[in-house]
Amino acid sequence: MKRILICGDKNQFNPFDYSQKTNTALASMGLNSGNNVFGFAIQKMLLSSTENVQIHTIQWVMNNTDKINNEFDLVLYSPANILAEWANKEMLPKWTECLKKIRIPFTFIGVGAQAKIDYNLDFVQNIQNNAYNFIKAILNTGGRLGLRGYFTAEVVKKLGFKDEDFSVLGCPSLYMNGPDLKIQKKEISKTQIKPIFNGNRIWFNSEYHHYFSDYPQSIFVCQDLFYSLLYDINSFTNEYYFLQDGLFLDLFKNNRIKLYCDYLAWDKDLKEQNFNFCVGSRIHGNVTSILAGIPSFVDSIDSRTRELAEFFDIPSKPLTNPNIPLEKLYDETDYSKFNKTFKSKFNKFKDFMNDSGFPCFEDIDYINNYCSKIAVNIPTPNTSIKDLQKLINKINGVPDNDKSNLYKFLHLYWLRGKK
Repeated sequence: MKRILICGDKNQFNPFDYSQKTNTALASMGLNSGNNVFGFAIQKMLLSSTENVQIHTIQWVMNNTDKINNEFDLVLYSPANILAEWANKEMLPKWTECLKKIRIPFTFIGVGAQAKIDYNLDFVQNIQNNAYNFIKAILNTGGRLGLRGYFTAEVVKKLGFKDEDFSVLGCPSLYMNGPDLKIQKKEISKTQIKPIFNGNRIWFNSEYHHYFSDYPQSIFVCQDLFYSLLYDINSFTNEYYFLQDGLFLDLFKNNRIKLYCDYLAWDKDLKEQNFNFCVGSRIHGNVTSILAGIPSFVDSIDSRTRELAEFFDIPSKPLTNPNIPLEKLYDETDYSKFNKTFKSKFNKFKDFMNDSGFPCFEDIDYINNYCSKIAVNIPTPNTSIKDLQKLINKINGVPDNDKSNLYKFLHLYWLRGKK
């Protein structure tokens, strides 16, 4: 029996506690609920009736290297876009020091670079030493390196490594349901489109807001921004998110703002509400929709979104035109290449995992039976409309008994913020 350690933000099979304070909640999912998607995927694919698999946080791993060496045989972690300037000062050196103390194979998958959308490699010189030492430390443990896409491969080669030092595999999130994932796009009219929106462009730029009124059954799925507003309103401190000319309040009143902190709840809600199109710049927001069988179009805003979309043949481009008709975008969303190439990508990923010693999808019946017993609760906001409106009034200087000019104040506040 192998003793396997998965490094992750949380045990993805335990129901999320929405009564948690904002800082605790966001920390438990790496500040982004999209991390729960690939976190769940990894934990699901390694479920086994014959292997000893444990899950511990990054902090625990860094503080318990001796225990890891003595009590485990293999370690697995997916850090996402860690080859980036944001990680250069602290995260990369911390991981390097940790890995130098590890005496068992420590494999990293889903490793990605973060740069501008044009794939400019100039940033590599700014992370050269720390990124090189980090990757070298991984390989020195006897572990292997799986990359998100071919741009990240170019970054790793520019750091000084060779093709044989890594494998390009994509993100593990899309592999969680096995090799037969296919997207069947239906022929529908404009009035039949029931979309999911995500990402910053459509939310923060007012010229995109017409999509919410054009499609009154649409929802906006956030992955971090609004946790305090939905579940912990007394901790809310950032007024910027209200500079939307009343849009947030209007969507909130109609249950059209969503933040899912469990992958299974996210998946269940999308399926039960029969959404049929997803558009946005949050890659794992789109991945979750794809896993639910919903055609998705990725708004490519940087190398991260562009790279994963290109690797998996997910339809994508920068959506810089706020007036593009959604039905036109739906017509452009072609999954024929995705459907044709996905199985071979899955098989390459599974071979990599098995060759690295991990029992990937070893016992499908056990996995399916285990997951079928997980309690799934679709969250509802803890915040009342009354409390939300009271907070908005306070921010904008409106007396509690004066609700008539709320939108006027919001609009003026938004204009002030734009100056």
